[in-house]
Amino acid sequence: MRPLLRDAAALAVALATSRIVSAGPPAHAAASPSALRNARTAPRALESERMGLFRRMLDDVSPAYGRRGAVTASPSRQPNYRFDWTRDGALTMRQVVAELRANRDPVQRLQNVARLKAYTLFSWRKVIRSGPAGLGEPKSELSGRPFRGPWGRPQNDGPALRALTHLEFADWLLGHGEESYVKDILYTRERRTGSPITRDLDYVAPRWWEASFDLWEEKKSYHLYTRAVQHQALVLGAKLASRLGDSAGVARYTEAAHQLHKALQDHWDPQRGVLKATLPGNDHGRPTEGRTLDSAVILAAIQTYGEGAPFEITDPRILSTAHALEEAFRREYPVNRGRRGAVAIGRYPGDAYTGYDSRPGGGNPWVLTTAAFAELHYRVAREIAGGLAVTGSNRGFLQSALGDAGQLREGMRLRPGDALLAELRSRLTDKGDDYLNIIRQTEAVERAARGPRWVEALSEQINKKTGRFQGAENLGWSDSSVVSALRARSEIDTPPTRS
Repeated sequence: MRPLLRDAAALAVALATSRIVSAGPPAHAAASPSALRNARTAPRALESERMGLFRRMLDDVSPAYGRRGAVTASPSRQPNYRFDWTRDGALTMRQVVAELRANRDPVQRLQNVARLKAYTLFSWRKVIRSGPAGLGEPKSELSGRPFRGPWGRPQNDGPALRALTHLEFADWLLGHGEESYVKDILYTRERRTGSPITRDLDYVAPRWWEASFDLWEEKKSYHLYTRAVQHQALVLGAKLASRLGDSAGVARYTEAAHQLHKALQDHWDPQRGVLKATLPGNDHGRPTEGRTLDSAVILAAIQTYGEGAPFEITDPRILSTAHALEEAFRREYPVNRGRRGAVAIGRYPGDAYTGYDSRPGGGNPWVLTTAAFAELHYRVAREIAGGLAVTGSNRGFLQSALGDAGQLREGMRLRPGDALLAELRSRLTDKGDDYLNIIRQTEAVERAARGPRWVEALSEQINKKTGRFQGAENLGWSDSSVVSALRARSEIDTPPTRS
Protein backbone atom coordinates (compact mmCIF):
# COMPACT_ATOMS: atom_id res chain seq x y z
CA MET A 1 0.00 0.00 0.00
CA ARG A 2 1.36 3.44 -0.88
CA PRO A 3 2.37 5.61 2.15
CA LEU A 4 -0.33 8.22 1.63
CA LEU A 5 -3.06 5.61 1.36
CA ARG A 6 -1.63 3.73 4.35
CA ASP A 7 -1.73 6.90 6.47
CA ALA A 8 -5.26 7.67 5.30
CA ALA A 9 -6.37 4.13 6.13
CA ALA A 10 -4.76 4.37 9.55
CA LEU A 11 -6.65 7.54 10.34
CA ALA A 12 -9.89 5.97 9.12
CA VAL A 13 -9.32 3.02 11.47
CA ALA A 14 -8.55 5.37 14.34
CA LEU A 15 -11.70 7.35 13.64
CA ALA A 16 -13.81 4.22 13.48
CA THR A 17 -12.51 2.83 16.78
CA SER A 18 -12.28 6.04 18.79
CA ARG A 19 -14.68 5.77 21.72
CA ILE A 20 -17.84 6.11 19.66
CA VAL A 21 -20.78 5.29 21.89
CA SER A 22 -24.11 4.00 20.66
CA ALA A 23 -26.31 6.72 19.27
CA GLY A 24 -29.38 4.94 20.55
CA PRO A 25 -32.64 4.44 18.66
CA PRO A 26 -33.60 6.42 15.54
CA ALA A 27 -33.99 10.07 16.42
CA HIS A 28 -37.48 10.81 15.13
CA ALA A 29 -39.38 8.46 12.87
CA ALA A 30 -42.13 11.00 12.21
CA ALA A 31 -42.67 14.67 12.87
CA SER A 32 -44.51 15.62 16.03
CA PRO A 33 -48.23 16.41 15.57
CA SER A 34 -47.64 20.13 15.92
CA ALA A 35 -44.05 20.81 15.02
CA LEU A 36 -44.55 24.52 14.46
CA ARG A 37 -46.83 26.58 16.69
CA ASN A 38 -47.52 30.25 17.16
CA ALA A 39 -44.38 32.03 18.28
CA ARG A 40 -46.06 34.13 20.95
CA THR A 41 -46.09 31.33 23.51
CA ALA A 42 -44.22 30.49 26.68
CA PRO A 43 -40.45 29.79 26.43
CA ARG A 44 -41.10 26.16 27.36
CA ALA A 45 -43.36 25.73 24.34
CA LEU A 46 -40.76 27.35 22.07
CA GLU A 47 -38.09 25.01 23.42
CA SER A 48 -40.38 22.04 22.79
CA GLU A 49 -40.87 23.29 19.23
CA ARG A 50 -37.13 23.63 18.71
CA MET A 51 -36.39 20.16 20.08
CA GLY A 52 -39.10 18.62 17.90
CA LEU A 53 -37.51 20.16 14.83
CA PHE A 54 -34.03 19.18 16.03
CA ARG A 55 -35.09 15.55 16.36
CA ARG A 56 -36.65 15.69 12.90
CA MET A 57 -33.42 17.16 11.54
CA LEU A 58 -31.53 14.20 13.01
CA ASP A 59 -33.46 11.90 10.68
CA ASP A 60 -31.08 13.18 8.00
CA VAL A 61 -28.02 11.99 9.94
CA SER A 62 -26.93 8.39 9.22
CA PRO A 63 -30.15 7.63 7.27
CA ALA A 64 -31.11 3.99 6.79
CA TYR A 65 -30.38 4.30 3.06
CA GLY A 66 -26.88 5.75 3.58
CA ARG A 67 -23.61 5.07 5.34
CA ARG A 68 -23.23 5.85 9.03
CA GLY A 69 -22.16 9.47 9.44
CA ALA A 70 -23.62 10.61 6.12
CA VAL A 71 -26.04 13.54 6.15
CA THR A 72 -28.66 13.47 3.43
CA ALA A 73 -29.84 16.79 2.04
CA SER A 74 -33.34 15.37 1.66
CA PRO A 75 -34.98 11.98 1.14
CA SER A 76 -36.62 13.49 -1.95
CA ARG A 77 -36.18 11.74 -5.30
CA GLN A 78 -38.06 14.40 -7.26
CA PRO A 79 -35.96 16.44 -7.40
CA ASN A 80 -33.20 14.02 -6.42
CA TYR A 81 -31.54 15.44 -3.31
CA ARG A 82 -30.42 12.07 -1.90
CA PHE A 83 -26.78 13.09 -1.65
CA ASP A 84 -24.43 14.22 1.06
CA TRP A 85 -23.77 17.88 0.24
CA THR A 86 -20.71 19.13 2.13
CA ARG A 87 -22.42 22.46 2.84
CA ASP A 88 -25.77 21.09 3.98
CA GLY A 89 -24.19 18.38 6.10
CA ALA A 90 -21.89 20.83 7.86
CA LEU A 91 -24.77 23.18 8.65
CA THR A 92 -26.81 20.31 10.09
CA MET A 93 -23.92 19.07 12.21
CA ARG A 94 -23.12 22.59 13.48
CA GLN A 95 -26.57 22.48 15.05
CA VAL A 96 -25.60 19.19 16.68
CA VAL A 97 -22.51 20.92 18.10
CA ALA A 98 -24.68 23.79 19.33
CA GLU A 99 -26.97 21.30 21.05
CA LEU A 100 -23.95 19.55 22.55
CA ARG A 101 -22.83 22.84 24.08
CA ALA A 102 -26.22 23.74 25.48
CA ASN A 103 -27.74 20.42 26.57
CA ARG A 104 -26.25 18.91 29.74
CA ASP A 105 -28.30 15.74 29.67
CA PRO A 106 -25.60 13.02 29.83
CA VAL A 107 -27.38 10.54 27.57
CA GLN A 108 -28.10 13.12 24.88
CA ARG A 109 -24.52 14.37 25.10
CA LEU A 110 -23.18 10.87 24.49
CA GLN A 111 -25.52 10.44 21.54
CA ASN A 112 -24.52 13.77 20.00
CA VAL A 113 -20.81 13.05 20.47
CA ALA A 114 -21.37 9.71 18.71
CA ARG A 115 -23.16 11.41 15.83
CA LEU A 116 -20.35 13.94 15.42
CA LYS A 117 -17.63 11.28 15.50
CA ALA A 118 -19.50 9.25 12.91
CA TYR A 119 -19.80 12.40 10.78
CA THR A 120 -16.06 12.97 11.16
CA LEU A 121 -15.28 9.46 9.96
CA PHE A 122 -17.63 9.74 6.98
CA SER A 123 -16.24 13.17 6.10
CA TRP A 124 -12.68 11.88 6.23
CA ARG A 125 -13.54 9.03 3.92
CA LYS A 126 -15.01 11.62 1.54
CA VAL A 127 -11.83 13.68 1.72
CA ILE A 128 -9.46 10.82 0.89
CA ARG A 129 -11.74 9.64 -1.94
CA SER A 130 -12.67 13.10 -3.22
CA GLY A 131 -13.92 13.60 -6.77
CA PRO A 132 -12.78 15.82 -9.67
CA ALA A 133 -12.74 19.08 -7.67
CA GLY A 134 -10.83 17.66 -4.71
CA LEU A 135 -11.98 19.11 -1.40
CA GLY A 136 -14.09 21.62 -3.32
CA GLU A 137 -16.31 18.78 -4.51
CA PRO A 138 -19.89 19.85 -3.67
CA LYS A 139 -21.44 16.49 -2.83
CA SER A 140 -20.99 12.74 -2.65
CA GLU A 141 -23.14 9.65 -2.77
CA LEU A 142 -24.54 8.64 0.62
CA SER A 143 -22.21 5.65 0.50
CA GLY A 144 -19.27 8.06 0.49
CA ARG A 145 -18.38 7.42 -3.14
CA PRO A 146 -17.54 10.56 -5.11
CA PHE A 147 -20.25 12.02 -7.30
CA ARG A 148 -18.69 12.26 -10.76
CA GLY A 149 -21.60 13.62 -12.78
CA PRO A 150 -21.65 17.14 -14.25
CA TRP A 151 -22.06 19.83 -11.58
CA GLY A 152 -20.88 23.29 -10.57
CA ARG A 153 -17.32 22.77 -9.31
CA PRO A 154 -15.55 23.72 -7.11
CA GLN A 155 -17.71 24.98 -4.23
CA ASN A 156 -15.17 26.32 -1.79
CA ASP A 157 -17.55 27.24 1.01
CA GLY A 158 -17.94 23.51 1.73
CA PRO A 159 -14.48 22.81 3.18
CA ALA A 160 -14.68 25.99 5.28
CA LEU A 161 -18.07 25.04 6.73
CA ARG A 162 -16.91 21.50 7.43
CA ALA A 163 -13.82 22.90 9.15
CA LEU A 164 -16.02 25.19 11.26
CA THR A 165 -18.10 22.23 12.40
CA HIS A 166 -14.99 20.30 13.40
CA LEU A 167 -13.38 23.35 15.01
CA GLU A 168 -16.43 23.96 17.19
CA PHE A 169 -16.54 20.26 18.07
CA ALA A 170 -12.84 20.33 18.94
CA ASP A 171 -13.36 23.33 21.20
CA TRP A 172 -16.05 21.45 23.12
CA LEU A 173 -13.94 18.29 23.35
CA LEU A 174 -10.93 20.16 24.72
CA GLY A 175 -13.12 21.48 27.52
CA HIS A 176 -14.51 18.03 28.33
CA GLY A 177 -11.47 15.80 28.70
CA GLU A 178 -11.09 14.54 25.13
CA GLU A 179 -7.83 16.24 24.20
CA SER A 180 -6.45 13.02 22.74
CA TYR A 181 -9.26 12.80 20.17
CA VAL A 182 -8.56 16.37 19.06
CA LYS A 183 -4.78 15.85 18.83
CA ASP A 184 -4.86 12.34 17.34
CA ILE A 185 -7.86 12.66 15.03
CA LEU A 186 -9.21 16.14 14.35
CA TYR A 187 -6.04 18.24 14.20
CA THR A 188 -2.70 16.56 13.62
CA ARG A 189 0.23 16.94 11.27
CA GLU A 190 1.78 13.64 12.26
CA ARG A 191 0.22 11.86 9.28
CA ARG A 192 1.26 12.74 5.76
CA THR A 193 -2.41 12.80 4.77
CA GLY A 194 -3.15 15.36 7.47
CA SER A 195 -6.41 15.32 9.44
CA PRO A 196 -10.00 16.55 8.99
CA ILE A 197 -9.34 20.11 10.18
CA THR A 198 -5.86 20.62 8.73
CA ARG A 199 -6.81 19.24 5.32
CA ASP A 200 -9.77 21.59 5.01
CA LEU A 201 -7.92 24.67 6.30
CA ASP A 202 -4.85 23.92 4.19
CA TYR A 203 -7.17 23.75 1.18
CA VAL A 204 -8.86 27.07 2.03
CA ALA A 205 -5.80 29.15 2.98
CA PRO A 206 -4.03 29.21 -0.42
CA ARG A 207 -7.22 29.16 -2.51
CA TRP A 208 -9.50 31.76 -0.93
CA TRP A 209 -8.85 34.15 -3.83
CA GLU A 210 -9.88 31.62 -6.50
CA ALA A 211 -13.25 31.76 -8.23
CA SER A 212 -15.69 29.06 -7.20
CA PHE A 213 -19.40 28.34 -7.43
CA ASP A 214 -21.73 30.06 -4.98
CA LEU A 215 -23.92 28.36 -2.38
CA TRP A 216 -26.78 28.33 -4.92
CA GLU A 217 -24.52 26.42 -7.34
CA GLU A 218 -25.14 28.88 -10.17
CA LYS A 219 -22.25 31.32 -10.58
CA LYS A 220 -18.51 30.72 -10.64
CA SER A 221 -17.03 33.92 -9.30
CA TYR A 222 -16.10 35.64 -6.02
CA HIS A 223 -18.77 35.39 -3.34
CA LEU A 224 -19.23 37.19 -0.05
CA TYR A 225 -20.79 34.10 1.55
CA THR A 226 -17.88 31.85 0.61
CA ARG A 227 -15.33 34.42 1.75
CA ALA A 228 -17.14 35.05 5.04
CA VAL A 229 -17.22 31.40 6.12
CA GLN A 230 -13.63 30.95 4.94
CA HIS A 231 -12.60 33.93 7.07
CA GLN A 232 -14.22 32.58 10.20
CA ALA A 233 -12.79 29.09 9.65
CA LEU A 234 -9.28 30.51 9.30
CA VAL A 235 -9.61 32.72 12.39
CA LEU A 236 -10.84 29.84 14.54
CA GLY A 237 -8.32 27.52 12.91
CA ALA A 238 -5.47 29.85 13.89
CA LYS A 239 -6.82 29.90 17.44
CA LEU A 240 -6.83 26.09 17.67
CA ALA A 241 -3.41 25.88 16.01
CA SER A 242 -2.03 28.23 18.69
CA ARG A 243 -3.65 26.15 21.41
CA LEU A 244 -2.00 23.00 20.06
CA GLY A 245 1.40 24.56 19.42
CA ASP A 246 1.28 24.64 15.61
CA SER A 247 3.05 27.96 14.97
CA ALA A 248 3.27 27.40 11.21
CA GLY A 249 -0.50 26.86 11.06
CA VAL A 250 -1.10 30.02 13.10
CA ALA A 251 0.95 32.10 10.67
CA ARG A 252 -0.59 30.56 7.55
CA TYR A 253 -4.20 30.86 8.68
CA THR A 254 -3.83 34.31 10.22
CA GLU A 255 -2.31 35.78 7.06
CA ALA A 256 -4.99 34.27 4.83
CA ALA A 257 -7.75 35.55 7.14
CA HIS A 258 -6.20 39.04 7.04
CA GLN A 259 -6.20 39.04 3.25
CA LEU A 260 -9.77 37.74 3.15
CA HIS A 261 -10.97 40.48 5.48
CA LYS A 262 -9.54 43.10 3.14
CA ALA A 263 -11.10 41.44 0.10
CA LEU A 264 -14.51 41.36 1.76
CA GLN A 265 -14.56 45.16 1.93
CA ASP A 266 -14.70 45.22 -1.88
CA HIS A 267 -18.27 43.89 -1.71
CA TRP A 268 -19.69 47.15 -0.35
CA ASP A 269 -21.58 49.20 -2.93
CA PRO A 270 -21.84 52.73 -1.50
CA GLN A 271 -24.02 53.96 -4.35
CA ARG A 272 -26.74 51.38 -3.74
CA GLY A 273 -26.04 51.09 -0.03
CA VAL A 274 -25.83 47.26 -0.05
CA LEU A 275 -23.23 44.52 0.17
CA LYS A 276 -22.81 42.84 -3.20
CA ALA A 277 -23.17 39.08 -2.90
CA THR A 278 -21.01 38.26 -5.92
CA LEU A 279 -18.33 40.22 -7.73
CA PRO A 280 -17.78 39.78 -11.48
CA GLY A 281 -15.48 36.88 -12.30
CA ASN A 282 -14.27 34.51 -14.95
CA ASP A 283 -15.24 30.89 -15.65
CA HIS A 284 -12.71 29.23 -17.97
CA GLY A 285 -12.28 32.41 -19.99
CA ARG A 286 -15.97 33.34 -19.96
CA PRO A 287 -16.80 36.48 -17.98
CA THR A 288 -19.40 35.95 -15.24
CA GLU A 289 -21.66 38.70 -14.04
CA GLY A 290 -21.80 39.71 -10.43
CA ARG A 291 -24.96 39.81 -8.34
CA THR A 292 -25.85 42.60 -5.96
CA LEU A 293 -28.96 41.76 -3.92
CA ASP A 294 -28.88 38.20 -2.58
CA SER A 295 -29.97 36.65 0.70
CA ALA A 296 -26.63 34.85 0.77
CA VAL A 297 -25.30 38.01 2.45
CA ILE A 298 -27.72 37.53 5.36
CA LEU A 299 -26.89 33.83 5.56
CA ALA A 300 -23.22 34.79 5.79
CA ALA A 301 -23.95 37.19 8.65
CA ILE A 302 -25.92 34.73 10.78
CA GLN A 303 -23.78 31.68 10.03
CA THR A 304 -20.58 33.48 11.05
CA TYR A 305 -22.18 35.16 14.09
CA GLY A 306 -19.73 35.26 16.97
CA GLU A 307 -15.96 34.93 17.12
CA GLY A 308 -14.19 35.28 13.80
CA ALA A 309 -17.10 36.98 12.04
CA PRO A 310 -15.94 39.35 9.28
CA PHE A 311 -19.06 41.51 9.85
CA GLU A 312 -20.78 42.22 13.13
CA ILE A 313 -24.43 41.27 12.99
CA THR A 314 -25.34 44.93 13.63
CA ASP A 315 -23.02 46.23 10.91
CA PRO A 316 -25.05 48.96 9.14
CA ARG A 317 -24.04 47.45 5.80
CA ILE A 318 -25.64 44.12 6.73
CA LEU A 319 -28.81 45.81 7.97
CA SER A 320 -29.06 48.07 4.92
CA THR A 321 -28.76 45.02 2.66
CA ALA A 322 -31.42 43.15 4.64
CA HIS A 323 -33.83 46.07 4.35
CA ALA A 324 -33.29 46.31 0.59
CA LEU A 325 -33.93 42.57 0.18
CA GLU A 326 -37.10 42.71 2.27
CA GLU A 327 -38.55 45.52 0.19
CA ALA A 328 -37.59 43.80 -3.09
CA PHE A 329 -39.36 40.58 -2.10
CA ARG A 330 -42.36 42.50 -0.78
CA ARG A 331 -42.86 43.76 -4.34
CA GLU A 332 -41.91 40.58 -6.18
CA TYR A 333 -44.04 37.82 -4.63
CA PRO A 334 -47.87 37.84 -4.80
CA VAL A 335 -47.98 35.89 -1.51
CA ASN A 336 -46.51 38.99 0.20
CA ARG A 337 -49.21 41.39 -0.96
CA GLY A 338 -50.94 43.02 1.95
CA ARG A 339 -48.32 41.92 4.42
CA ARG A 340 -46.88 44.57 6.68
CA GLY A 341 -43.58 43.95 8.37
CA ALA A 342 -42.20 40.47 7.76
CA VAL A 343 -42.52 38.94 4.30
CA ALA A 344 -41.59 35.62 2.71
CA ILE A 345 -37.97 35.84 1.58
CA GLY A 346 -36.41 34.32 -1.54
CA ARG A 347 -32.83 33.81 -2.65
CA TYR A 348 -32.51 36.90 -4.84
CA PRO A 349 -34.80 39.09 -6.94
CA GLY A 350 -35.44 37.60 -10.37
CA ASP A 351 -34.63 34.03 -9.32
CA ALA A 352 -35.71 31.47 -11.94
CA TYR A 353 -35.46 28.15 -10.02
CA THR A 354 -38.88 26.63 -9.27
CA GLY A 355 -37.61 23.79 -7.09
CA TYR A 356 -37.81 21.43 -10.07
CA ASP A 357 -36.46 23.38 -13.03
CA SER A 358 -35.52 26.92 -14.06
CA ARG A 359 -37.74 29.26 -16.05
CA PRO A 360 -38.10 33.05 -16.26
CA GLY A 361 -40.04 34.30 -13.25
CA GLY A 362 -40.05 30.85 -11.67
CA GLY A 363 -38.40 31.70 -8.37
CA ASN A 364 -40.17 31.49 -5.01
CA PRO A 365 -39.58 32.33 -1.36
CA TRP A 366 -37.45 29.75 0.45
CA VAL A 367 -37.98 28.41 3.97
CA LEU A 368 -34.31 28.71 4.91
CA THR A 369 -33.98 32.34 3.80
CA THR A 370 -37.20 33.33 5.57
CA ALA A 371 -35.88 31.65 8.74
CA ALA A 372 -32.58 33.48 8.25
CA PHE A 373 -34.37 36.83 8.44
CA ALA A 374 -36.03 35.70 11.67
CA GLU A 375 -32.63 34.83 13.10
CA LEU A 376 -31.16 38.14 11.96
CA HIS A 377 -33.83 40.06 13.88
CA TYR A 378 -33.29 37.97 17.01
CA ARG A 379 -29.52 38.42 16.88
CA VAL A 380 -29.79 42.17 16.38
CA ALA A 381 -32.23 42.39 19.32
CA ARG A 382 -29.64 40.66 21.48
CA GLU A 383 -26.64 42.68 20.35
CA ILE A 384 -28.17 46.15 20.75
CA ALA A 385 -28.91 45.59 24.45
CA GLY A 386 -25.84 47.72 25.16
CA GLY A 387 -27.10 50.53 22.93
CA LEU A 388 -26.61 51.60 19.33
CA ALA A 389 -26.19 54.60 17.08
CA VAL A 390 -28.77 55.20 14.37
CA THR A 391 -27.14 55.82 11.00
CA GLY A 392 -28.33 56.49 7.50
CA SER A 393 -27.54 52.86 6.62
CA ASN A 394 -29.24 51.02 9.50
CA ARG A 395 -32.22 53.32 10.02
CA GLY A 396 -34.45 51.70 7.38
CA PHE A 397 -34.03 48.21 8.88
CA LEU A 398 -34.57 49.41 12.45
CA GLN A 399 -37.53 51.67 11.65
CA SER A 400 -39.20 48.86 9.73
CA ALA A 401 -39.16 46.78 12.92
CA LEU A 402 -40.11 49.65 15.23
CA GLY A 403 -43.08 50.68 13.09
CA ASP A 404 -45.38 53.28 14.63
CA ALA A 405 -43.98 52.75 18.14
CA GLY A 406 -41.45 55.54 17.65
CA GLN A 407 -39.44 57.56 15.19
CA LEU A 408 -35.72 57.00 14.68
CA ARG A 409 -33.52 59.77 13.34
CA GLU A 410 -30.06 59.56 11.90
CA GLY A 411 -27.54 60.53 14.58
CA MET A 412 -29.67 59.31 17.51
CA ARG A 413 -27.87 57.34 20.21
CA LEU A 414 -29.97 54.77 22.10
CA ARG A 415 -28.57 53.76 25.48
CA PRO A 416 -29.37 51.03 28.01
CA GLY A 417 -32.35 52.11 30.05
CA ASP A 418 -33.92 54.13 27.23
CA ALA A 419 -37.56 53.22 26.76
CA LEU A 420 -37.18 53.51 22.99
CA LEU A 421 -34.31 50.99 22.98
CA ALA A 422 -36.39 48.53 25.02
CA GLU A 423 -39.31 48.97 22.63
CA LEU A 424 -37.05 48.50 19.61
CA ARG A 425 -35.67 45.24 20.98
CA SER A 426 -39.20 44.01 21.66
CA ARG A 427 -40.36 44.94 18.17
CA LEU A 428 -37.32 43.25 16.58
CA THR A 429 -38.23 40.08 18.46
CA ASP A 430 -41.85 40.35 17.35
CA LYS A 431 -40.81 40.80 13.75
CA GLY A 432 -38.53 37.76 13.97
CA ASP A 433 -41.55 35.82 15.26
CA ASP A 434 -43.56 37.07 12.29
CA TYR A 435 -40.98 35.64 9.89
CA LEU A 436 -41.26 32.23 11.54
CA ASN A 437 -45.04 32.56 11.54
CA ILE A 438 -44.92 32.75 7.74
CA ILE A 439 -43.40 29.25 7.78
CA ARG A 440 -45.98 28.10 10.33
CA GLN A 441 -48.78 29.50 8.18
CA THR A 442 -47.38 27.64 5.18
CA GLU A 443 -47.57 24.40 7.14
CA ALA A 444 -51.18 25.18 8.00
CA VAL A 445 -51.99 25.75 4.31
CA GLU A 446 -50.26 22.48 3.41
CA ARG A 447 -52.07 20.58 6.15
CA ALA A 448 -55.42 21.89 4.98
CA ALA A 449 -54.64 20.86 1.40
CA ARG A 450 -53.26 17.39 2.15
CA GLY A 451 -55.46 16.39 5.05
CA PRO A 452 -54.78 15.13 8.57
CA ARG A 453 -52.65 12.16 7.44
CA TRP A 454 -49.95 14.47 6.07
CA VAL A 455 -46.70 14.09 8.02
CA GLU A 456 -45.43 17.60 8.69
CA ALA A 457 -42.15 18.44 7.03
CA LEU A 458 -40.45 21.57 5.75
CA SER A 459 -39.84 21.73 2.02
CA GLU A 460 -37.34 23.88 0.18
CA GLN A 461 -39.65 26.59 -1.16
CA ILE A 462 -43.00 28.33 -0.64
CA ASN A 463 -45.00 28.83 -3.81
CA LYS A 464 -45.18 32.58 -4.42
CA LYS A 465 -48.84 32.42 -5.48
CA THR A 466 -50.51 29.61 -3.53
CA GLY A 467 -48.50 29.78 -0.30
CA ARG A 468 -47.98 26.00 -0.36
CA PHE A 469 -44.70 24.13 -0.07
CA GLN A 470 -42.78 23.42 -3.26
CA GLY A 471 -39.56 21.70 -4.27
CA ALA A 472 -37.66 19.05 -2.30
CA GLU A 473 -39.62 17.83 0.71
CA ASN A 474 -38.09 17.30 4.13
CA LEU A 475 -35.11 19.51 3.30
CA GLY A 476 -32.51 19.28 6.06
CA TRP A 477 -31.25 22.80 5.40
CA SER A 478 -34.75 24.12 6.05
CA ASP A 479 -34.94 22.22 9.35
CA SER A 480 -31.49 23.33 10.53
CA SER A 481 -32.27 26.96 9.64
CA VAL A 482 -35.44 27.05 11.73
CA VAL A 483 -33.67 25.25 14.60
CA SER A 484 -30.93 27.88 14.44
CA ALA A 485 -33.46 30.72 14.43
CA LEU A 486 -35.30 29.30 17.45
CA ARG A 487 -32.01 28.92 19.32
CA ALA A 488 -31.23 32.56 18.54
CA ARG A 489 -34.61 33.56 19.96
CA SER A 490 -33.88 31.74 23.21
CA GLU A 491 -30.63 33.71 23.55
CA ILE A 492 -32.04 37.23 23.12
CA ASP A 493 -31.77 38.06 26.81
CA THR A 494 -28.30 36.56 27.29
CA PRO A 495 -25.30 38.97 27.30
CA PRO A 496 -24.37 40.23 23.83
CA THR A 497 -21.24 38.84 22.20
CA ARG A 498 -19.63 42.24 21.75
CA SER A 499 -18.22 44.16 24.68
